[in-house]
Amino acid sequence: FRCKDCFGMPRCGDCLLEVHAGNPLHTSEGWNGSFWERASLLSLGAILHLGHGGIPCEIPSAQSKKMNILHSNGFHECYVEACGCVETDGVEVPFYRQLLRAGIFPATNKAPRTAITFACLRQCDLLMTQGKITGHDFYETLVRLTDNTGIDRPKEFMRIIRLWQHLHILKRAAVAFLPGGIASAAEGSCAVLCPACPRRFVLELPKREGNEDDEEAVDLFLLRWFETEFVMADANFRLRCKDRKITDLPLTDGLAYYVRYGPYKAYLATVGPQTEINVCDSGLHAVDHANTRGGSAYLASGVGACQCRHMLVRPNGVGDLQKGERYANMDYIIASSLRGPKPGRLVVSYDICCQWSINAAKRLPTLPEDICFSPQDLVFEGVIPKFHIAAHGKTCQSIYSLNYRAGMGRTDGENIERGWAWMNPAALSTREMGEGSRQDTLDNQWAAWNWHIIIGLDITLTKRLDEACLEATRHRALHTAFSKTFKPELVEEWSTMLDAWVKDPHNSPNPFEEPKSTISISDVRKEVNSEEAAEVSRGEIPLHATSPGQLIVALLEVEEQQRVITGLRDGVRDNKVNSRSLSIDDKDIALRRKIAILRQVQKVYMPGIVPLLGENSADDDDDDGSEETLATETPLYFPSSFPHSERSTVCAEGLAAMELRFRLAQAEETLTHLRKHLRVKGLVDDFKRENTAGTGQKANTRMRSLLDRYEGIIQRDAARYRAAWEAIVSLDPDGSWKERLLFLDKKDVRPIEKKKGQSEGHREHSWIWLSDPLQGAAAVREGTEALNEGLRAEWAMSRSRAERWEEEKEFVQAEMCRVLINFKARARWWRALPGRRIIEDDLVRAGMVSYAQRQAQIFEDLSKNFASLWL
Repeated sequence: FRCKDCFGMPRCGDCLLEVHAGNPLHTSEGWNGSFWERASLLSLGAILHLGHGGIPCEIPSAQSKKMNILHSNGFHECYVEACGCVETDGVEVPFYRQLLRAGIFPATNKAPRTAITFACLRQCDLLMTQGKITGHDFYETLVRLTDNTGIDRPKEFMRIIRLWQHLHILKRAAVAFLPGGIASAAEGSCAVLCPACPRRFVLELPKREGNEDDEEAVDLFLLRWFETEFVMADANFRLRCKDRKITDLPLTDGLAYYVRYGPYKAYLATVGPQTEINVCDSGLHAVDHANTRGGSAYLASGVGACQCRHMLVRPNGVGDLQKGERYANMDYIIASSLRGPKPGRLVVSYDICCQWSINAAKRLPTLPEDICFSPQDLVFEGVIPKFHIAAHGKTCQSIYSLNYRAGMGRTDGENIERGWAWMNPAALSTREMGEGSRQDTLDNQWAAWNWHIIIGLDITLTKRLDEACLEATRHRALHTAFSKTFKPELVEEWSTMLDAWVKDPHNSPNPFEEPKSTISISDVRKEVNSEEAAEVSRGEIPLHATSPGQLIVALLEVEEQQRVITGLRDGVRDNKVNSRSLSIDDKDIALRRKIAILRQVQKVYMPGIVPLLGENSADDDDDDGSEETLATETPLYFPSSFPHSERSTVCAEGLAAMELRFRLAQAEETLTHLRKHLRVKGLVDDFKRENTAGTGQKANTRMRSLLDRYEGIIQRDAARYRAAWEAIVSLDPDGSWKERLLFLDKKDVRPIEKKKGQSEGHREHSWIWLSDPLQGAAAVREGTEALNEGLRAEWAMSRSRAERWEEEKEFVQAEMCRVLINFKARARWWRALPGRRIIEDDLVRAGMVSYAQRQAQIFEDLSKNFASLWL
């Protein structure tokens, strides 16, 4: 005989049993004369003895029996001999308890025939959270490892793993130490809490030196850095739940991340239907579809959730959605995640915050008593995540911007999207579960996610602080140098305007608002979207899921990326391989793939380009030959790329006219940007010449870097305008646009100020500075006034960048302080727990004390490790 789980040589049956006295769940094989075949240790006489550390009991119990035990290497038939000894109370230890003490989880506490080892359950739990495999897949894997088709215990296995995960959530939250047990556990008390967020019961506020006499400054400091709580809210419509017509209640009902089932459903029943009115000009449909998602086949159309600034899911911060993102659901979920004492300052990041926050002050106080609060009782601010805000209108892009609002640091608000990316692989399995089983599974997933984030905070916060220190210094220096290029009274005027806007962004003039060009790409895009929607409503089915307007916009974006990557590549020395050049190569590869995707859409709307696409060109991402052509050198084939005589045969009807509309807007918009960037570069150049010449290498290098940055932007603006102009000439050579959009020569790209040594009598403005090239000095004055407004916006953004990085530095330092304080407090909390509940059973009490000491040591070790890196 031989053992497949050991490295020993073949042995006789007696020797094999002797070696495996402590390992009865190994897989053994026997030689039948021709080959090795499975031979269980049970068939050789192996017995699993309980109660005496593997030694046979002198008075074995009548409960002894043959059992099916599932281990991490498969199924095993094993004879289990129970101990018949009695404890101090004169009662024999129940069989199921003996199994648990041996590290084996029985399927039932009454005459169990099936059990699973703790090692197997731990492995399954880890694979379910990390790899998102299903419990059924894990079970089937073990069945195949066993090569036994006669064992069929999937229901028992799924019940056990669910109960195992539930008990561990309770165990890690110290519920067993509560005098009233699980019945006395508070809502959300089993969630893994973020140690970097403000929690008043452990927070020790440090004093800030130098402001002892300025109470207002001290209060503002504490409010911003130590009393600010960030809540990132969003919905995920992949995490659905089918209506399986079964009654399945959650085990961890309201104890961890999900809101309590009963009160949540009762509140929604009182709200009734809500009409969500979308007054924002964003491209998002959360409000429009608030009452249209879902269906009778689903109990939940998705989930709404809240995370903190550090990506941890908040306690009681998750709830099922019945339709779309209705205010009633999201109000309850957000308020529930804030259960308990409220922070001094609350920042809610939500992709439709511009709509949700309008009447939030009226809705939130009407919630159930245990979670309701009034935003007017604290400093309440609503913002939109940085990626999502680009789809909103101009007004939202400043008022709700995390880049412009004070006290936000470098928070991007998109953390919850990263959490969804981690959770989404579990959607396919959880949607098939019962409602309660699904909630328990998701609670377990989020517990693993939160702990994973916590143990990585040492590296995460270190990187954030290093970056914040570097960028805060750099951007403050750049802003200081930039400010010196303007007159002091103008800077003071802009500062006053920006300060007023920061205090009241809804009712103050917007310093970030730039003068609007005649027409912008966003305007055209909005018009085209409306027209295409009207066509669909009339029954005109588009040729492809991507509309013609979306295709042109995507091609324009790719064209711009080609210019950006080309500029980056020009700044790298030839044949010099470094991290920057490799990064550029990665960008080129990503762009090549994007072009390959667009080619499939182009073939629908531009069938005439198919012969131009070679089999081994960059258009086919799967071909080896695609590596030979850079994405920046790949022709994009706009309608304007073809002569007028060929265009009708190459392109679908209306596509050329669509490009013309976008190209005209692109040219107008680019001219505005070009004028602004030329003015900025001219001011910086003047300041450098007058103030930093000869003052030292550091100052000159800084100003040179600033000049180089704007020179690159200017050249890209000029290239974009020329591309737009050439396309317009091809599409509409005799249009009225020729009166205002002229050819941009290299000599036309110059500041409005006269050149050095040039007399006023010989001074001549470039046509780009005229609001209308056919007008005279009046157009120059009009263009200059508009440009000053654009420079103010550039200055305001420059100051905001510097301030956000400085705030991030303060935020991260405060978070590091909180983490260390909370770890130490958590360790003290665990050590004090054994005295909270009287346990008569000596063995149980000893186990609870041991577990509490172990948990306390974990947090003490975390505190020491983090402190050694930070201090």
